[in-house]
Amino acid sequence: MTIQNQGRSNNLRVERTNSRWFQLFEYKNNKFVNEKGKVVEIAGGVDRENANIQVFKDLGSSKINQLWDLIYVDEMPKEPVKGELSPKFGLIVETPFYIQSNHGQNRYVDLPATNLPQMVLKAKNGRKSQLWWFDQKTRTVRNEQFRHLTFSIANNGRTVKLVK
Repeated sequence: MTIQNQGRSNNLRVERTNSRWFQLFEYKNNKFVNEKGKVVEIAGGVDRENANIQVFKDLGSSKINQLWDLIYVDEMPKEPVKGELSPKFGLIVETPFYIQSNHGQNRYVDLPATNLPQMVLKAKNGRKSQLWWFDQKTRTVRNEQFRHLTFSIANNGRTVKLVK
């Protein structure tokens, strides 16, 4: 990797090397840092698909967008399979479960076919619309009856909804 424009930019690129300061990075304290103190970071500090990777001055250990885990291929943990716990998400892969409220009557999260994708509370009724499962491949919670929909938190965490 190299800092574009011979180190005069924040853009990070992949190019042939001539082993200059703007191409030499050391991995220390969970950061990729070069001799000028520039570190590799996620631009804008937002973890999203296709976010740009750039370099910037080191902002300290509290800036998570500058911290990286280095995982060697032979140390890579295997993905959990059906029936195994996904440690990162705390859910057992492809094993149906109910989402039960602890409030009042301990009702279940349900998807009424007449009002999709709105989720509602209902008494246990044995329908597949109350069954959920964790899809390790997409890392999402899905509904058993409406398998094309995923449980999603929208509006900056203010709304729970289902999306395709």
